[in-house]
Amino acid sequence: MCEPNTIALAFTAVSGALSAYQANEQGKYQEAVAEQNAKMQERNADMQQHQASDTRARGVVAAEQQRDKARRMGARQATELAGNGLDISSGTSLDLFAETATLGEYDAQVVENNAAREAYGYDFQATNTRYGARSTRASGRNARAAGKNKAFGTLLTTGAQAASLGMGGGRPRPTFSGGSPGNLYG
Repeated sequence: MCEPNTIALAFTAVSGALSAYQANEQGKYQEAVAEQNAKMQERNADMQQHQASDTRARGVVAAEQQRDKARRMGARQATELAGNGLDISSGTSLDLFAETATLGEYDAQVVENNAAREAYGYDFQATNTRYGARSTRASGRNARAAGKNKAFGTLLTTGAQAASLGMGGGRPRPTFSGGSPGNLYG
């Protein structure tokens, strides 16, 4: 039959090795989870950048539609004024056309500017999301390193405990009878 110290030594060694393995595996798992989260964040950033590009393109189209609307309004004004017998090449008629064109261009630029601001918001979100992905990856690497460090620490502690048991740390130490341990004549 095995001596109690041998059983305790074996149990300590197996328990320590298992704890170290679990700590290491936990760190690897946390790193894998962080990597998956970072990939999701990058996909979100890509989508946000796509939204920014789409918003800019829609802004260009909407601004051109606004310019077309202003040109059509100018043409309608010219037709109505000419139909009423007014000279459309000078004076008030010409001023009206110029004002219609100016306001139409102003409206088109407002549409483009609003789209650019919206796109900037998406770009800003994408940048922040990408930084978040980098941070998530760094957290995963840190979790893996912490798992390795914990495993190493567990192995060191287990080794010290096993050494203590193996050197008789589990047996009662002899004591001197009478007097204090520092008194050899006691």
